[in-house]
Parts: sequence; structure tokens; C-alpha cells
Amino acid sequence: MQRILFFLLLSIATFSAQAQSETQTLLGKGKVNSWGVMISPSLQTASIYGETALFTQMKAGVVLNGNWTIGAFSGVTPLELYPAGLQAQFARPTDFRLYTGGGFVEYRVQPTKLLHLAFPLAVGGIMNDMDDRDWNGGFDLDDDGEDYRLFVEPGLNLELNLHKYARLYAGLSYRFHGNSIYTEGLAVPATGDYLLVNGGIKLGIFDFKDVKRKKKD
Repeated sequence: MQRILFFLLLSIATFSAQAQSETQTLLGKGKVNSWGVMISPSLQTASIYGETALFTQMKAGVVLNGNWTIGAFSGVTPLELYPAGLQAQFARPTDFRLYTGGGFVEYRVQPTKLLHLAFPLAVGGIMNDMDDRDWNGGFDLDDDGEDYRLFVEPGLNLELNLHKYARLYAGLSYRFHGNSIYTEGLAVPATGDYLLVNGGIKLGIFDFKDVKRKKKD
């Protein structure tokens, strides 16, 4: 149901965006008219193994022609997950921590407006690190497992131009996982695909022409 609702919302937003702007290509008429750079610390939350998981994420990228951003990201769940529903499968209490990394591309519709839509698409890998610990002694007995998968994550954000060099955003994305490409140690339960709620801030010089204009003034 979450997947259906997400794609319904994404479709409505896409049609709305198309109605508001003319068709554009990545480099316009074959050239880069403007460019800038940005970094974006953000938070993501999702339901994984029936528990609420929090991801911290950092993005960095190059902004082209105002509308497009291309870059890389990395993320982690800073707090381990202790899913109660899975503990019966293991001899000792078991925790999970997820690590992500990859690249992304994002298209923003009419970015000069105070509020506008952005459509990010992330492609990367995720590592699920499972640790089975002896909590009596507090030692890691190295009885753990790791699982590596590729994922694709389309999203939809509402973005606010807070300042010439700062933007706030919030939205949704859906993470689709492929099959396991590498495993080590104990078998790690699959998380399945899941919906994420996202929020963050973008900081940077989104168009270096703004800096040049300020120097002239």
C-alpha cells in the first residue's frame, strides 16, 4: 500500500510539474549556462523490521543550469536496530546497523520560486551489518553477518528557498533493493523495500554568477 500511495503522489507531482514548465534537457541547448556546488546534511526515517530506523545522510554535488544536481551521498543508521520480532531467531541479543553510499541526480522545477518541487533519484549500495553480542560480558564474539545489496531510490521533495545560499526541503522516497550480491557470516534477514520520510538543508553556492554579481555591486 505504501508503494502504491508513493507512486500515485509522485505521478500527480510529475504531471503538475510538467504543466508548470517547458521541457528542458540536462544541458539546455548543449551547454552549461551556470553552475554551482552544494552540500546537504539530511535525516531519513523508515520502518525496518517493524522498528523505526533513523538514517543520517550527507550529499555533495554540482548544480548545473539551476535545475540539475549531480553528486554522491553516504548514510548510516547511527543507532542500532534491535527488532523484537527477530530476537527469537538468535541465541543472543542481535542488533543491525545499515550503511549506504552511491550517486544521485536531482531535477528541480522552477527553482527560483519560493516553494518548488524537486525529484531526486539515488542509485547505490547498502550494507546491513548484523552483530550478535554477549551482553553479559559486553564483548563482541564476532558471531555476526553482513549483507550487501544494490538499491534504487526515487523521491519527491518540496523545497523552500530560505536564503540565496540555503534551502530547506522535506519529502518522501521509496527504496527498492536488488538481490544480495555478497554475504559474509551468519544469514542476515532481508529488510525488504520501504518508504522513507526525508528532511534536510542544502547549503552552497548554487550559481557562481551570483558571487560575481555581488563583487560587481
